[in-house]
Amino acid sequence: LPTPQHMFDIDYFISDQGPFYDFVKTELYPKSSTLPTVFHHFMNLLQEKKMLSRIYTQNIDMLERLAGIPQEVICEVHGTLSTSSCANCKKQCDGFTTMRRIRKGEKPTCEKCGGPQKPDIVFFGEKMPRKVQ
Repeated sequence: LPTPQHMFDIDYFISDQGPFYDFVKTELYPKSSTLPTVFHHFMNLLQEKKMLSRIYTQNIDMLERLAGIPQEVICEVHGTLSTSSCANCKKQCDGFTTMRRIRKGEKPTCEKCGGPQKPDIVFFGEKMPRKVQ
């Protein structure tokens, strides 16, 4: 790994997924003990009472979703761990399946083209999610 930033560089990831997957195994995905805070639940309450139409977050931890806030209301500026996509053909799949495979030491690949799967978080060199642009 030339620099720590390379771990989140899309061009480097395409050439070598190892450092990113090693990091993901222990650090990136929320632990099962990580729970939404009182504020996450408060935002959900506001949304249920039609007092909140959109939530913008830079976090990729999915805690808004875990608090019950509908996906349509959340604008995840840096992407989400809830889905994964092929770095080559962009075919999307379930992020939790990708996470389980990475934690088992596998290098998940796309069913369609064989390219490397990555969580749908924004890497250096990638555009922000369409919902943000």
